[in-house]
Amino acid sequence: MRTVHLYQCRNGYAAPYGVKYWSIGNENYGFWEIGAKSADEWGRLVRESAKMMMHVDARVQLSAAALADIDWNINLLKNCGPYLDWISIHQYWDMMAEVHEPASYEECMAFTKDIARSVDDVRGILTAMRLEDRIKIAFDEWNLRGWHHPNVHTIRQGVDVNDYVTPRDKNDDNSTYTMADAVFTACFLNAMNRNCDIVGMANFAPILNTRGCIYSYDKGIVLRSTYHVFDLYVNYLGDTIVDLWAEDEAPTMDVRSKSGDTVSVEALDLLAAKWSDREGMSLAAVNKDAHASHSITLCCEAENAEVTMYSIAGQSTDSYNDRDRTEVVIEEKKLGRFQSGMQIEFAPHSVNVIQILPIE
Repeated sequence: MRTVHLYQCRNGYAAPYGVKYWSIGNENYGFWEIGAKSADEWGRLVRESAKMMMHVDARVQLSAAALADIDWNINLLKNCGPYLDWISIHQYWDMMAEVHEPASYEECMAFTKDIARSVDDVRGILTAMRLEDRIKIAFDEWNLRGWHHPNVHTIRQGVDVNDYVTPRDKNDDNSTYTMADAVFTACFLNAMNRNCDIVGMANFAPILNTRGCIYSYDKGIVLRSTYHVFDLYVNYLGDTIVDLWAEDEAPTMDVRSKSGDTVSVEALDLLAAKWSDREGMSLAAVNKDAHASHSITLCCEAENAEVTMYSIAGQSTDSYNDRDRTEVVIEEKKLGRFQSGMQIEFAPHSVNVIQILPIE
C-alpha cells in the first residue's frame, strides 16, 4: 500500500471553506472591467459558469452581475434563470472618480429621492418574468460616495504612483464622512428594509478605510458617522419589519441637487419593526431637514411600556469623527412611559431609533 502524506500550506486551510454565496462577475456591463461583455455574451457565460460551479457543489447559491437595465437582465435571466438564486446590483450616488468634489449635505439629501428606484426596476423585471418568488435581489455593493481613483476609467491612463495611488489618499479624509453620510445611509437602509421581501442582502462597500465606515491607522481606529448608523440598526432596531402609516402627509423640503436642479424630498423617513424573540416595538426615524426639527404623534397598541430614543445628530450637518475628534455618537434619551398620542420630536439632520419596551 502506498502512503500518501498531506501537508497544509502555511497560509492554507485543511478543509474547504464551505462558501455558500458566490457572485459570478463584477460589473461586467461596464467598459472599465476586464472581461466586460455585451448582454448576449454575458447571459451565455454566466450559464456555463453556473453549470460548472453547481457540478462542484450543488449547495451553493449563485448571483450574477446585473444592473437596473431591461435588456441586460432579460438576456441574463432567459439564459440563467434556472441557475440563479440572486441577481446582483451595485450603486454609488456621489460619483467622484476623476474629480474629488464631495456633495454637500443638501446635495446628498437630493440623492435620497427615489433611493430604491433600482430595486423597483429589477423587481419589475423579475415579476414580469415570474421569477420574483425564486430569485432575490443582492444589492451587494453600495455607498453614498463613489471612489476617487483618477486615470483608471479613462482611455489614456496614468503611468506612475502620482497618477494612480497618491490621489486616492483623498478617500481617507475623515472630514468627508459627515452627518450627510449618516442620514443618507439610514434612508437607504429604510428603503431596503421596506423591500425586504425581495432584497435579501445589501452590502455596504467598503467596510474599512477609503469610503468605509471604519478608518484604521497605526494607533487605532476611527468610527465614522456611518458606523454608528449600522450600530443603531443592528443593535437597537427590531428584526421584523411591520407596516406603518401616517394620517397626515409627510413634511417636504426643496433641496438643490449636485447637478443644480431643485428636488422636493420628504423630510421624514420612517420605518417600524418588532422583535422576533421578545415583546416590544421600535421605530427608525430619519430627519433629513438640515435646520428644522420635525415631530410625530405616535399611536400604537402598547400597555405598561417605556419609551427610549437613541439618536445620532452631531452639532451640525458637517459633524464628523477623526483621530482627535468625536462629534458623532449615539445618544440615549428616556422619554418616559408610553401614552398613545404622545408626541416625539426629532432634531435636525438626525437618525433616531425609538424603542417601546414593556416594563418588567
